Amino acid sequence: MQQKSPQNPILNPMQQDQMQQKQMQNPMQHLMQQNFMGGASQPTPEDPLEGLSMLEDPDDDLDLEEACAQASIQQILEHNCALRQNFEELKDLHLQLTDANLQLHEARLRLQQEKEALEKALEKASEKASTDATSFKIEKERLQEALEKALEKASTDATEFKIEKERLLSTIDDLVYLVDYILSASIQEELEQV
Repeated sequence: MQQKSPQNPILNPMQQDQMQQKQMQNPMQHLMQQNFMGGASQPTPEDPLEGLSMLEDPDDDLDLEEACAQASIQQILEHNCALRQNFEELKDLHLQLTDANLQLHEARLRLQQEKEALEKALEKASEKASTDATSFKIEKERLQEALEKALEKASTDATEFKIEKERLLSTIDDLVYLVDYILSASIQEELEQV
């Protein structure tokens, strides 16, 4: 089908100008005749002037203007409905995107908090390990020092024990000698008396 001119060929230029001016002045007219020429179909939004070329009365400006205005309004309404539907879909998508961004932000915050908690725990564990290592080293040195002192004391005690033992043995020898001497002297004195 060939594309029709937006202007009706049965109207003279003056009538076409009047129709356009009236459309601009009254774009929201809602009344139009249901049929043209006794049963002609209503113009469709795709071709609002279809069927008007067969009007018997070219001077019937009112019907023509109402038809054009109604067709234009119908096109505008359909276009507005499509725009509104697209707007609602975009609004839903925007809400979904906003919700997804919020969830992503919350997840990022949770990960950041968990990361900070793990870093603190690792730092504390490292400090404790360092402290434990230092404490272990100090305790080891203390035990080694105590062992050395104990060994030194044991060695000193052993030496003192040996010296004391020798002294006691010497004292015992002296006592035995003294007892023998006393007994010998006593026996000698008794023998002299006899």
